[in-house]
Amino acid sequence: MNFSLVLLTLNEIVGCKLIIPRIDKSLFKELICIDGGSTDGTIEYLRNKGFKVIVQDKKYSKFRINRVQKKISDAYMMGIRAATSDYVVIPFTPDNNMIPEKLGKLVETAKEGHELLCVSRYKDGAKSLDDTVVTSFGNWMFTTIVNILFGGKFTDVLGGYKCVKRDLYDRLGINNETARVSVHTQLAIGCLRNNIPYIDIPGDEPKRVAGHSSVNVLINGMSEVITILEAFFNRSIYKIKK
Repeated sequence: MNFSLVLLTLNEIVGCKLIIPRIDKSLFKELICIDGGSTDGTIEYLRNKGFKVIVQDKKYSKFRINRVQKKISDAYMMGIRAATSDYVVIPFTPDNNMIPEKLGKLVETAKEGHELLCVSRYKDGAKSLDDTVVTSFGNWMFTTIVNILFGGKFTDVLGGYKCVKRDLYDRLGINNETARVSVHTQLAIGCLRNNIPYIDIPGDEPKRVAGHSSVNVLINGMSEVITILEAFFNRSIYKIKK
């Protein structure tokens, strides 16, 4: 078993200088970054640190909200397609929200046979220092709905970084055209629908050190609602064909 680490970045030089030196590179077969067009030295810094950096060059809608969300989901799938390992740790963002020392535990746990591993901010005492009242409630609500409707035991469906068996996306029909900003929920539903082994491991979410979150509560929330309802009423979605 081998692993790829995929970063998603956009002007993250401050966080990169803090986080990248703490990553144990020996855990990974390859280090990949999908960059949204940084101009602050992020690209040059990561290339110097051994990352393969791929810069998005696709044009997006002029409507900012749709453009941002589409760009994020496209970057995510670009990372999956660029990876060649058995498992992909994605999306790791060097903004201090994700703890690099947790990567070793993630990789070791994957070797137990799970196909989806989620770093949960709400399991076994883990906590988020970056949550607001709105995001905390939204995370709890959508996780609860997925568990009730599809029979799961997730503690943090929307949580940050995952370790995913790379071929799982193709098997569930999640590709460049179908992937959404709610891709974490798509993966969770797919695992529950097909009895694919998954696990949550606890991991805190520290505060960001720089920049700002690209999450739009309204747009992301609507994506979650659409994804859940669509899957609930259409049993063929995310169903692996025998």
